[in-house]
Amino acid sequence: MTSKYWIKLYHEILADPKMMRMDEVVFGRCIKIFLLAGQTNDGGYLPCTEDIAWHLRLSDQEIAATLAELERVNILVREDGRWLVRRFAARNEAMPPAEKMRYYRQEQKSQEYHGEPLPASDEPVTNPVTFSNTESDIDIDKNLKSPSGDAGAKAHPNPEKKGDALDGMLKYANRGEIDLSDFPEDVREVIQAYCELYSQYPPRKSKKGEFALWIADARDLLNAGGAMTIPTMRDLKEKPYKWMGEAMIGRPGALVKAVRARAGEVSAKPISDMTSEEYVKYVLEKEKRNAGNSLPT
Repeated sequence: MTSKYWIKLYHEILADPKMMRMDEVVFGRCIKIFLLAGQTNDGGYLPCTEDIAWHLRLSDQEIAATLAELERVNILVREDGRWLVRRFAARNEAMPPAEKMRYYRQEQKSQEYHGEPLPASDEPVTNPVTFSNTESDIDIDKNLKSPSGDAGAKAHPNPEKKGDALDGMLKYANRGEIDLSDFPEDVREVIQAYCELYSQYPPRKSKKGEFALWIADARDLLNAGGAMTIPTMRDLKEKPYKWMGEAMIGRPGALVKAVRARAGEVSAKPISDMTSEEYVKYVLEKEKRNAGNSLPT
């Protein structure tokens, strides 16, 4: 059986008493045994004791003591004459889409609550924005049929229901050229600029969820930056505030505070100290304010 080239190593190990109370030497050997179980790729079963000793470069006495200690703390068990890493198969199986979505939403809520950006993406950006196909744990049936019956079309099994789960999966697993035709015209340019700057793909159309949030976020950005919202976004990408961090922003709305602050800095400067771009922004904003305050004729 072909072995996998990685295993899942969970953060909760740091809070697991049986792991963290181990001697450092045994702890290191335990992690190596996890890796060996992944390489063997037999549901958590390990090879024979002699082979385990060879892979870990241990003597017969050392491997016997190590296996006995891991059995004592209930990490290893003997089944059918073989050593088995308990719960290894369950821990390393593919995560169901529903659970993926639950973790994704929890992460979003956590990032929004703490005001922290989401992890950065190293994907290149071109105009129009395209994204290469990358490896993903999400399994999407390539043989799904479109509503017209054409095989191979990547259509949702139930086109009447486009919800957050589909948005979240396709956002990371089925990227392609950005299509903003479903978005209102007043927010398309801002969303296009945001996607180009932060290497993100907009959610698919739905009555609520991510799609509606992106529209609201884009309008908040326009309210914050006015006519110079997009140049301000580009300026923030090149010269971000320290509190923004270097990681990628999770959603357009995460830029609203920064755009408003940068716009306030520009408007507070004396005209003599403004750059040409800042002066243009100042004039445009002034004209916008005057137009909004003028009485209709």
